[in-house]
Formats: sequence, structure tokens, C-alpha cells
Amino acid sequence: MRMVLVTPQDRGESVILVRFLEHIESVPLMFVEEVKGFQWTAPPDNNYVDTLVNEKLQQLQYLPAETCNDEIFLRRVYLDVVGVLPTVEETTAFLTDASDDKRATLIDRLLERDEHARYWALKWGDLLRMTAKRSATKVSTSITAGSSKRSARICPMTSSHVRC
Repeated sequence: MRMVLVTPQDRGESVILVRFLEHIESVPLMFVEEVKGFQWTAPPDNNYVDTLVNEKLQQLQYLPAETCNDEIFLRRVYLDVVGVLPTVEETTAFLTDASDDKRATLIDRLLERDEHARYWALKWGDLLRMTAKRSATKVSTSITAGSSKRSARICPMTSSHVRC
């Protein structure tokens, strides 16, 4: 067995992913150091993800960043949820929307799009190294988004990225 020494450069948390043949194992690492004068100021939690993130930030003694503006939010949410940038029309519609819940509404709409299922199926396929050898030509994966269920097909990558 080979030993590995991990030396932190700063406080934080990371995961090392170890692969051997078809086996995948993750090893979580956390490096915490006391920050003199640190005082936690609890931001409001909008959902359970906020609660978990805020607990981790408090544990690592990082203050949360300020809420980003609508332009930055729009770009980030599109890339994170469906893997593409919004169109000009989608951008205009979002930025001119004056409703208080427009961010939550947009997230729900993006989770309902077929691109969401395909994008995340591809990401997981890449992580798990899905190939034509290891999977059937089409693998059906059930993806739950909120309260609705969507079905996505993972297709082996070919030179032409066509939908399966």
C-alpha cells in the first residue's frame, strides 16, 4: 500500500477521488484553523441547501458572500443547471421581471427543461466513465427534479454529438 501525505495551503474542504479499475472511492478532507476575532453573522436560510452551506461556512470560519446581482445569478444558474448560457430573449425577460420570486421561479423552470436531465446525465456519465462497453447503447436513468420525475437517456459519446 502506498501512503500519500496531503498538506493544506489554507483552511477549507476538499475531496480526493480515487479510481482503480471499476472502483471509485472519495476521501473527504477538511482543514480548519482558528480565525482570531471571527464572528458569525447568520444570513437568512431560504431552503435546506442554504442551511447546510451556512453550517459548513460557520464550521470553516468563512463569512458568506453577498448575494450576487441578477445578471450574475442568471449566468450562473443557466450554466449550473442546464449547461448553457441564456438566450438574449431569456435574459431580457428575467432582467425585466419585477416579481420577488423570479429567481425561484427560474430555477423551477430550468429544472423542468429536458436539457437539465441530459446535462446532468452526461456529467454523471463522465464521472462514472460510461462507455459503450460498460453500458447498453441506451441507459435509462430516472432523475427527480423537485416533485416531478423526468427520464433521461445516456448515450455513448460518438464523434457526432447527436441526441439518442
